[in-house]
Amino acid sequence: MMREFDIPFNSRGGPRYGGAIEMITCDLFELSLEIEQTPNGPELVYKFWSDLPAGTLAGVSVTRTYRDMDGVECLWTLFDDEVQLTKGVMGDYSGGAGRVNIAQGDREGSEEFEDMLGDLSYGISTPVGDEITVNVSVGGRQRLRVFGRNNSNLIGQMVAEEGGIMVAEVRGVVILPLDPGLQPLQ
Repeated sequence: MMREFDIPFNSRGGPRYGGAIEMITCDLFELSLEIEQTPNGPELVYKFWSDLPAGTLAGVSVTRTYRDMDGVECLWTLFDDEVQLTKGVMGDYSGGAGRVNIAQGDREGSEEFEDMLGDLSYGISTPVGDEITVNVSVGGRQRLRVFGRNNSNLIGQMVAEEGGIMVAEVRGVVILPLDPGLQPLQ
């Protein structure tokens, strides 16, 4: 009788059951972005779909960038959350969708920026950029055990290894200037 801690592991760290390893393949990971004008200001509408199974967890982040006084690129975060993929988002593909109010996200980004600095000077060498980047990534711990330790059972054209973890990622960019009243560098 094999006990849980006696299960051998494959070369990528995933469990091996009688020589047959169930793999999760990600050959498709797509993202669509739109800016819609609403009474509450512009909203970013995102939708992503993949051949990954429903129940997969994906991180969704919406950011702008600026450079600090050392020239290091820093993130101005409008939105950051975890989304569980659901069935039928685009035909038979699983995925997720959402809306981000840009004005509200930029206000939160500004508050986070001010809190981070405290009483220090701005410490910023470039204005916050007009590009808004949406990044959707599948990495880290998954609820679905079939992914294996560190997503070791995740393979496919959209998969890369990052720091010992198998990751699938898609990103897109839209252009929308930051409200001048929120710009820390005038």
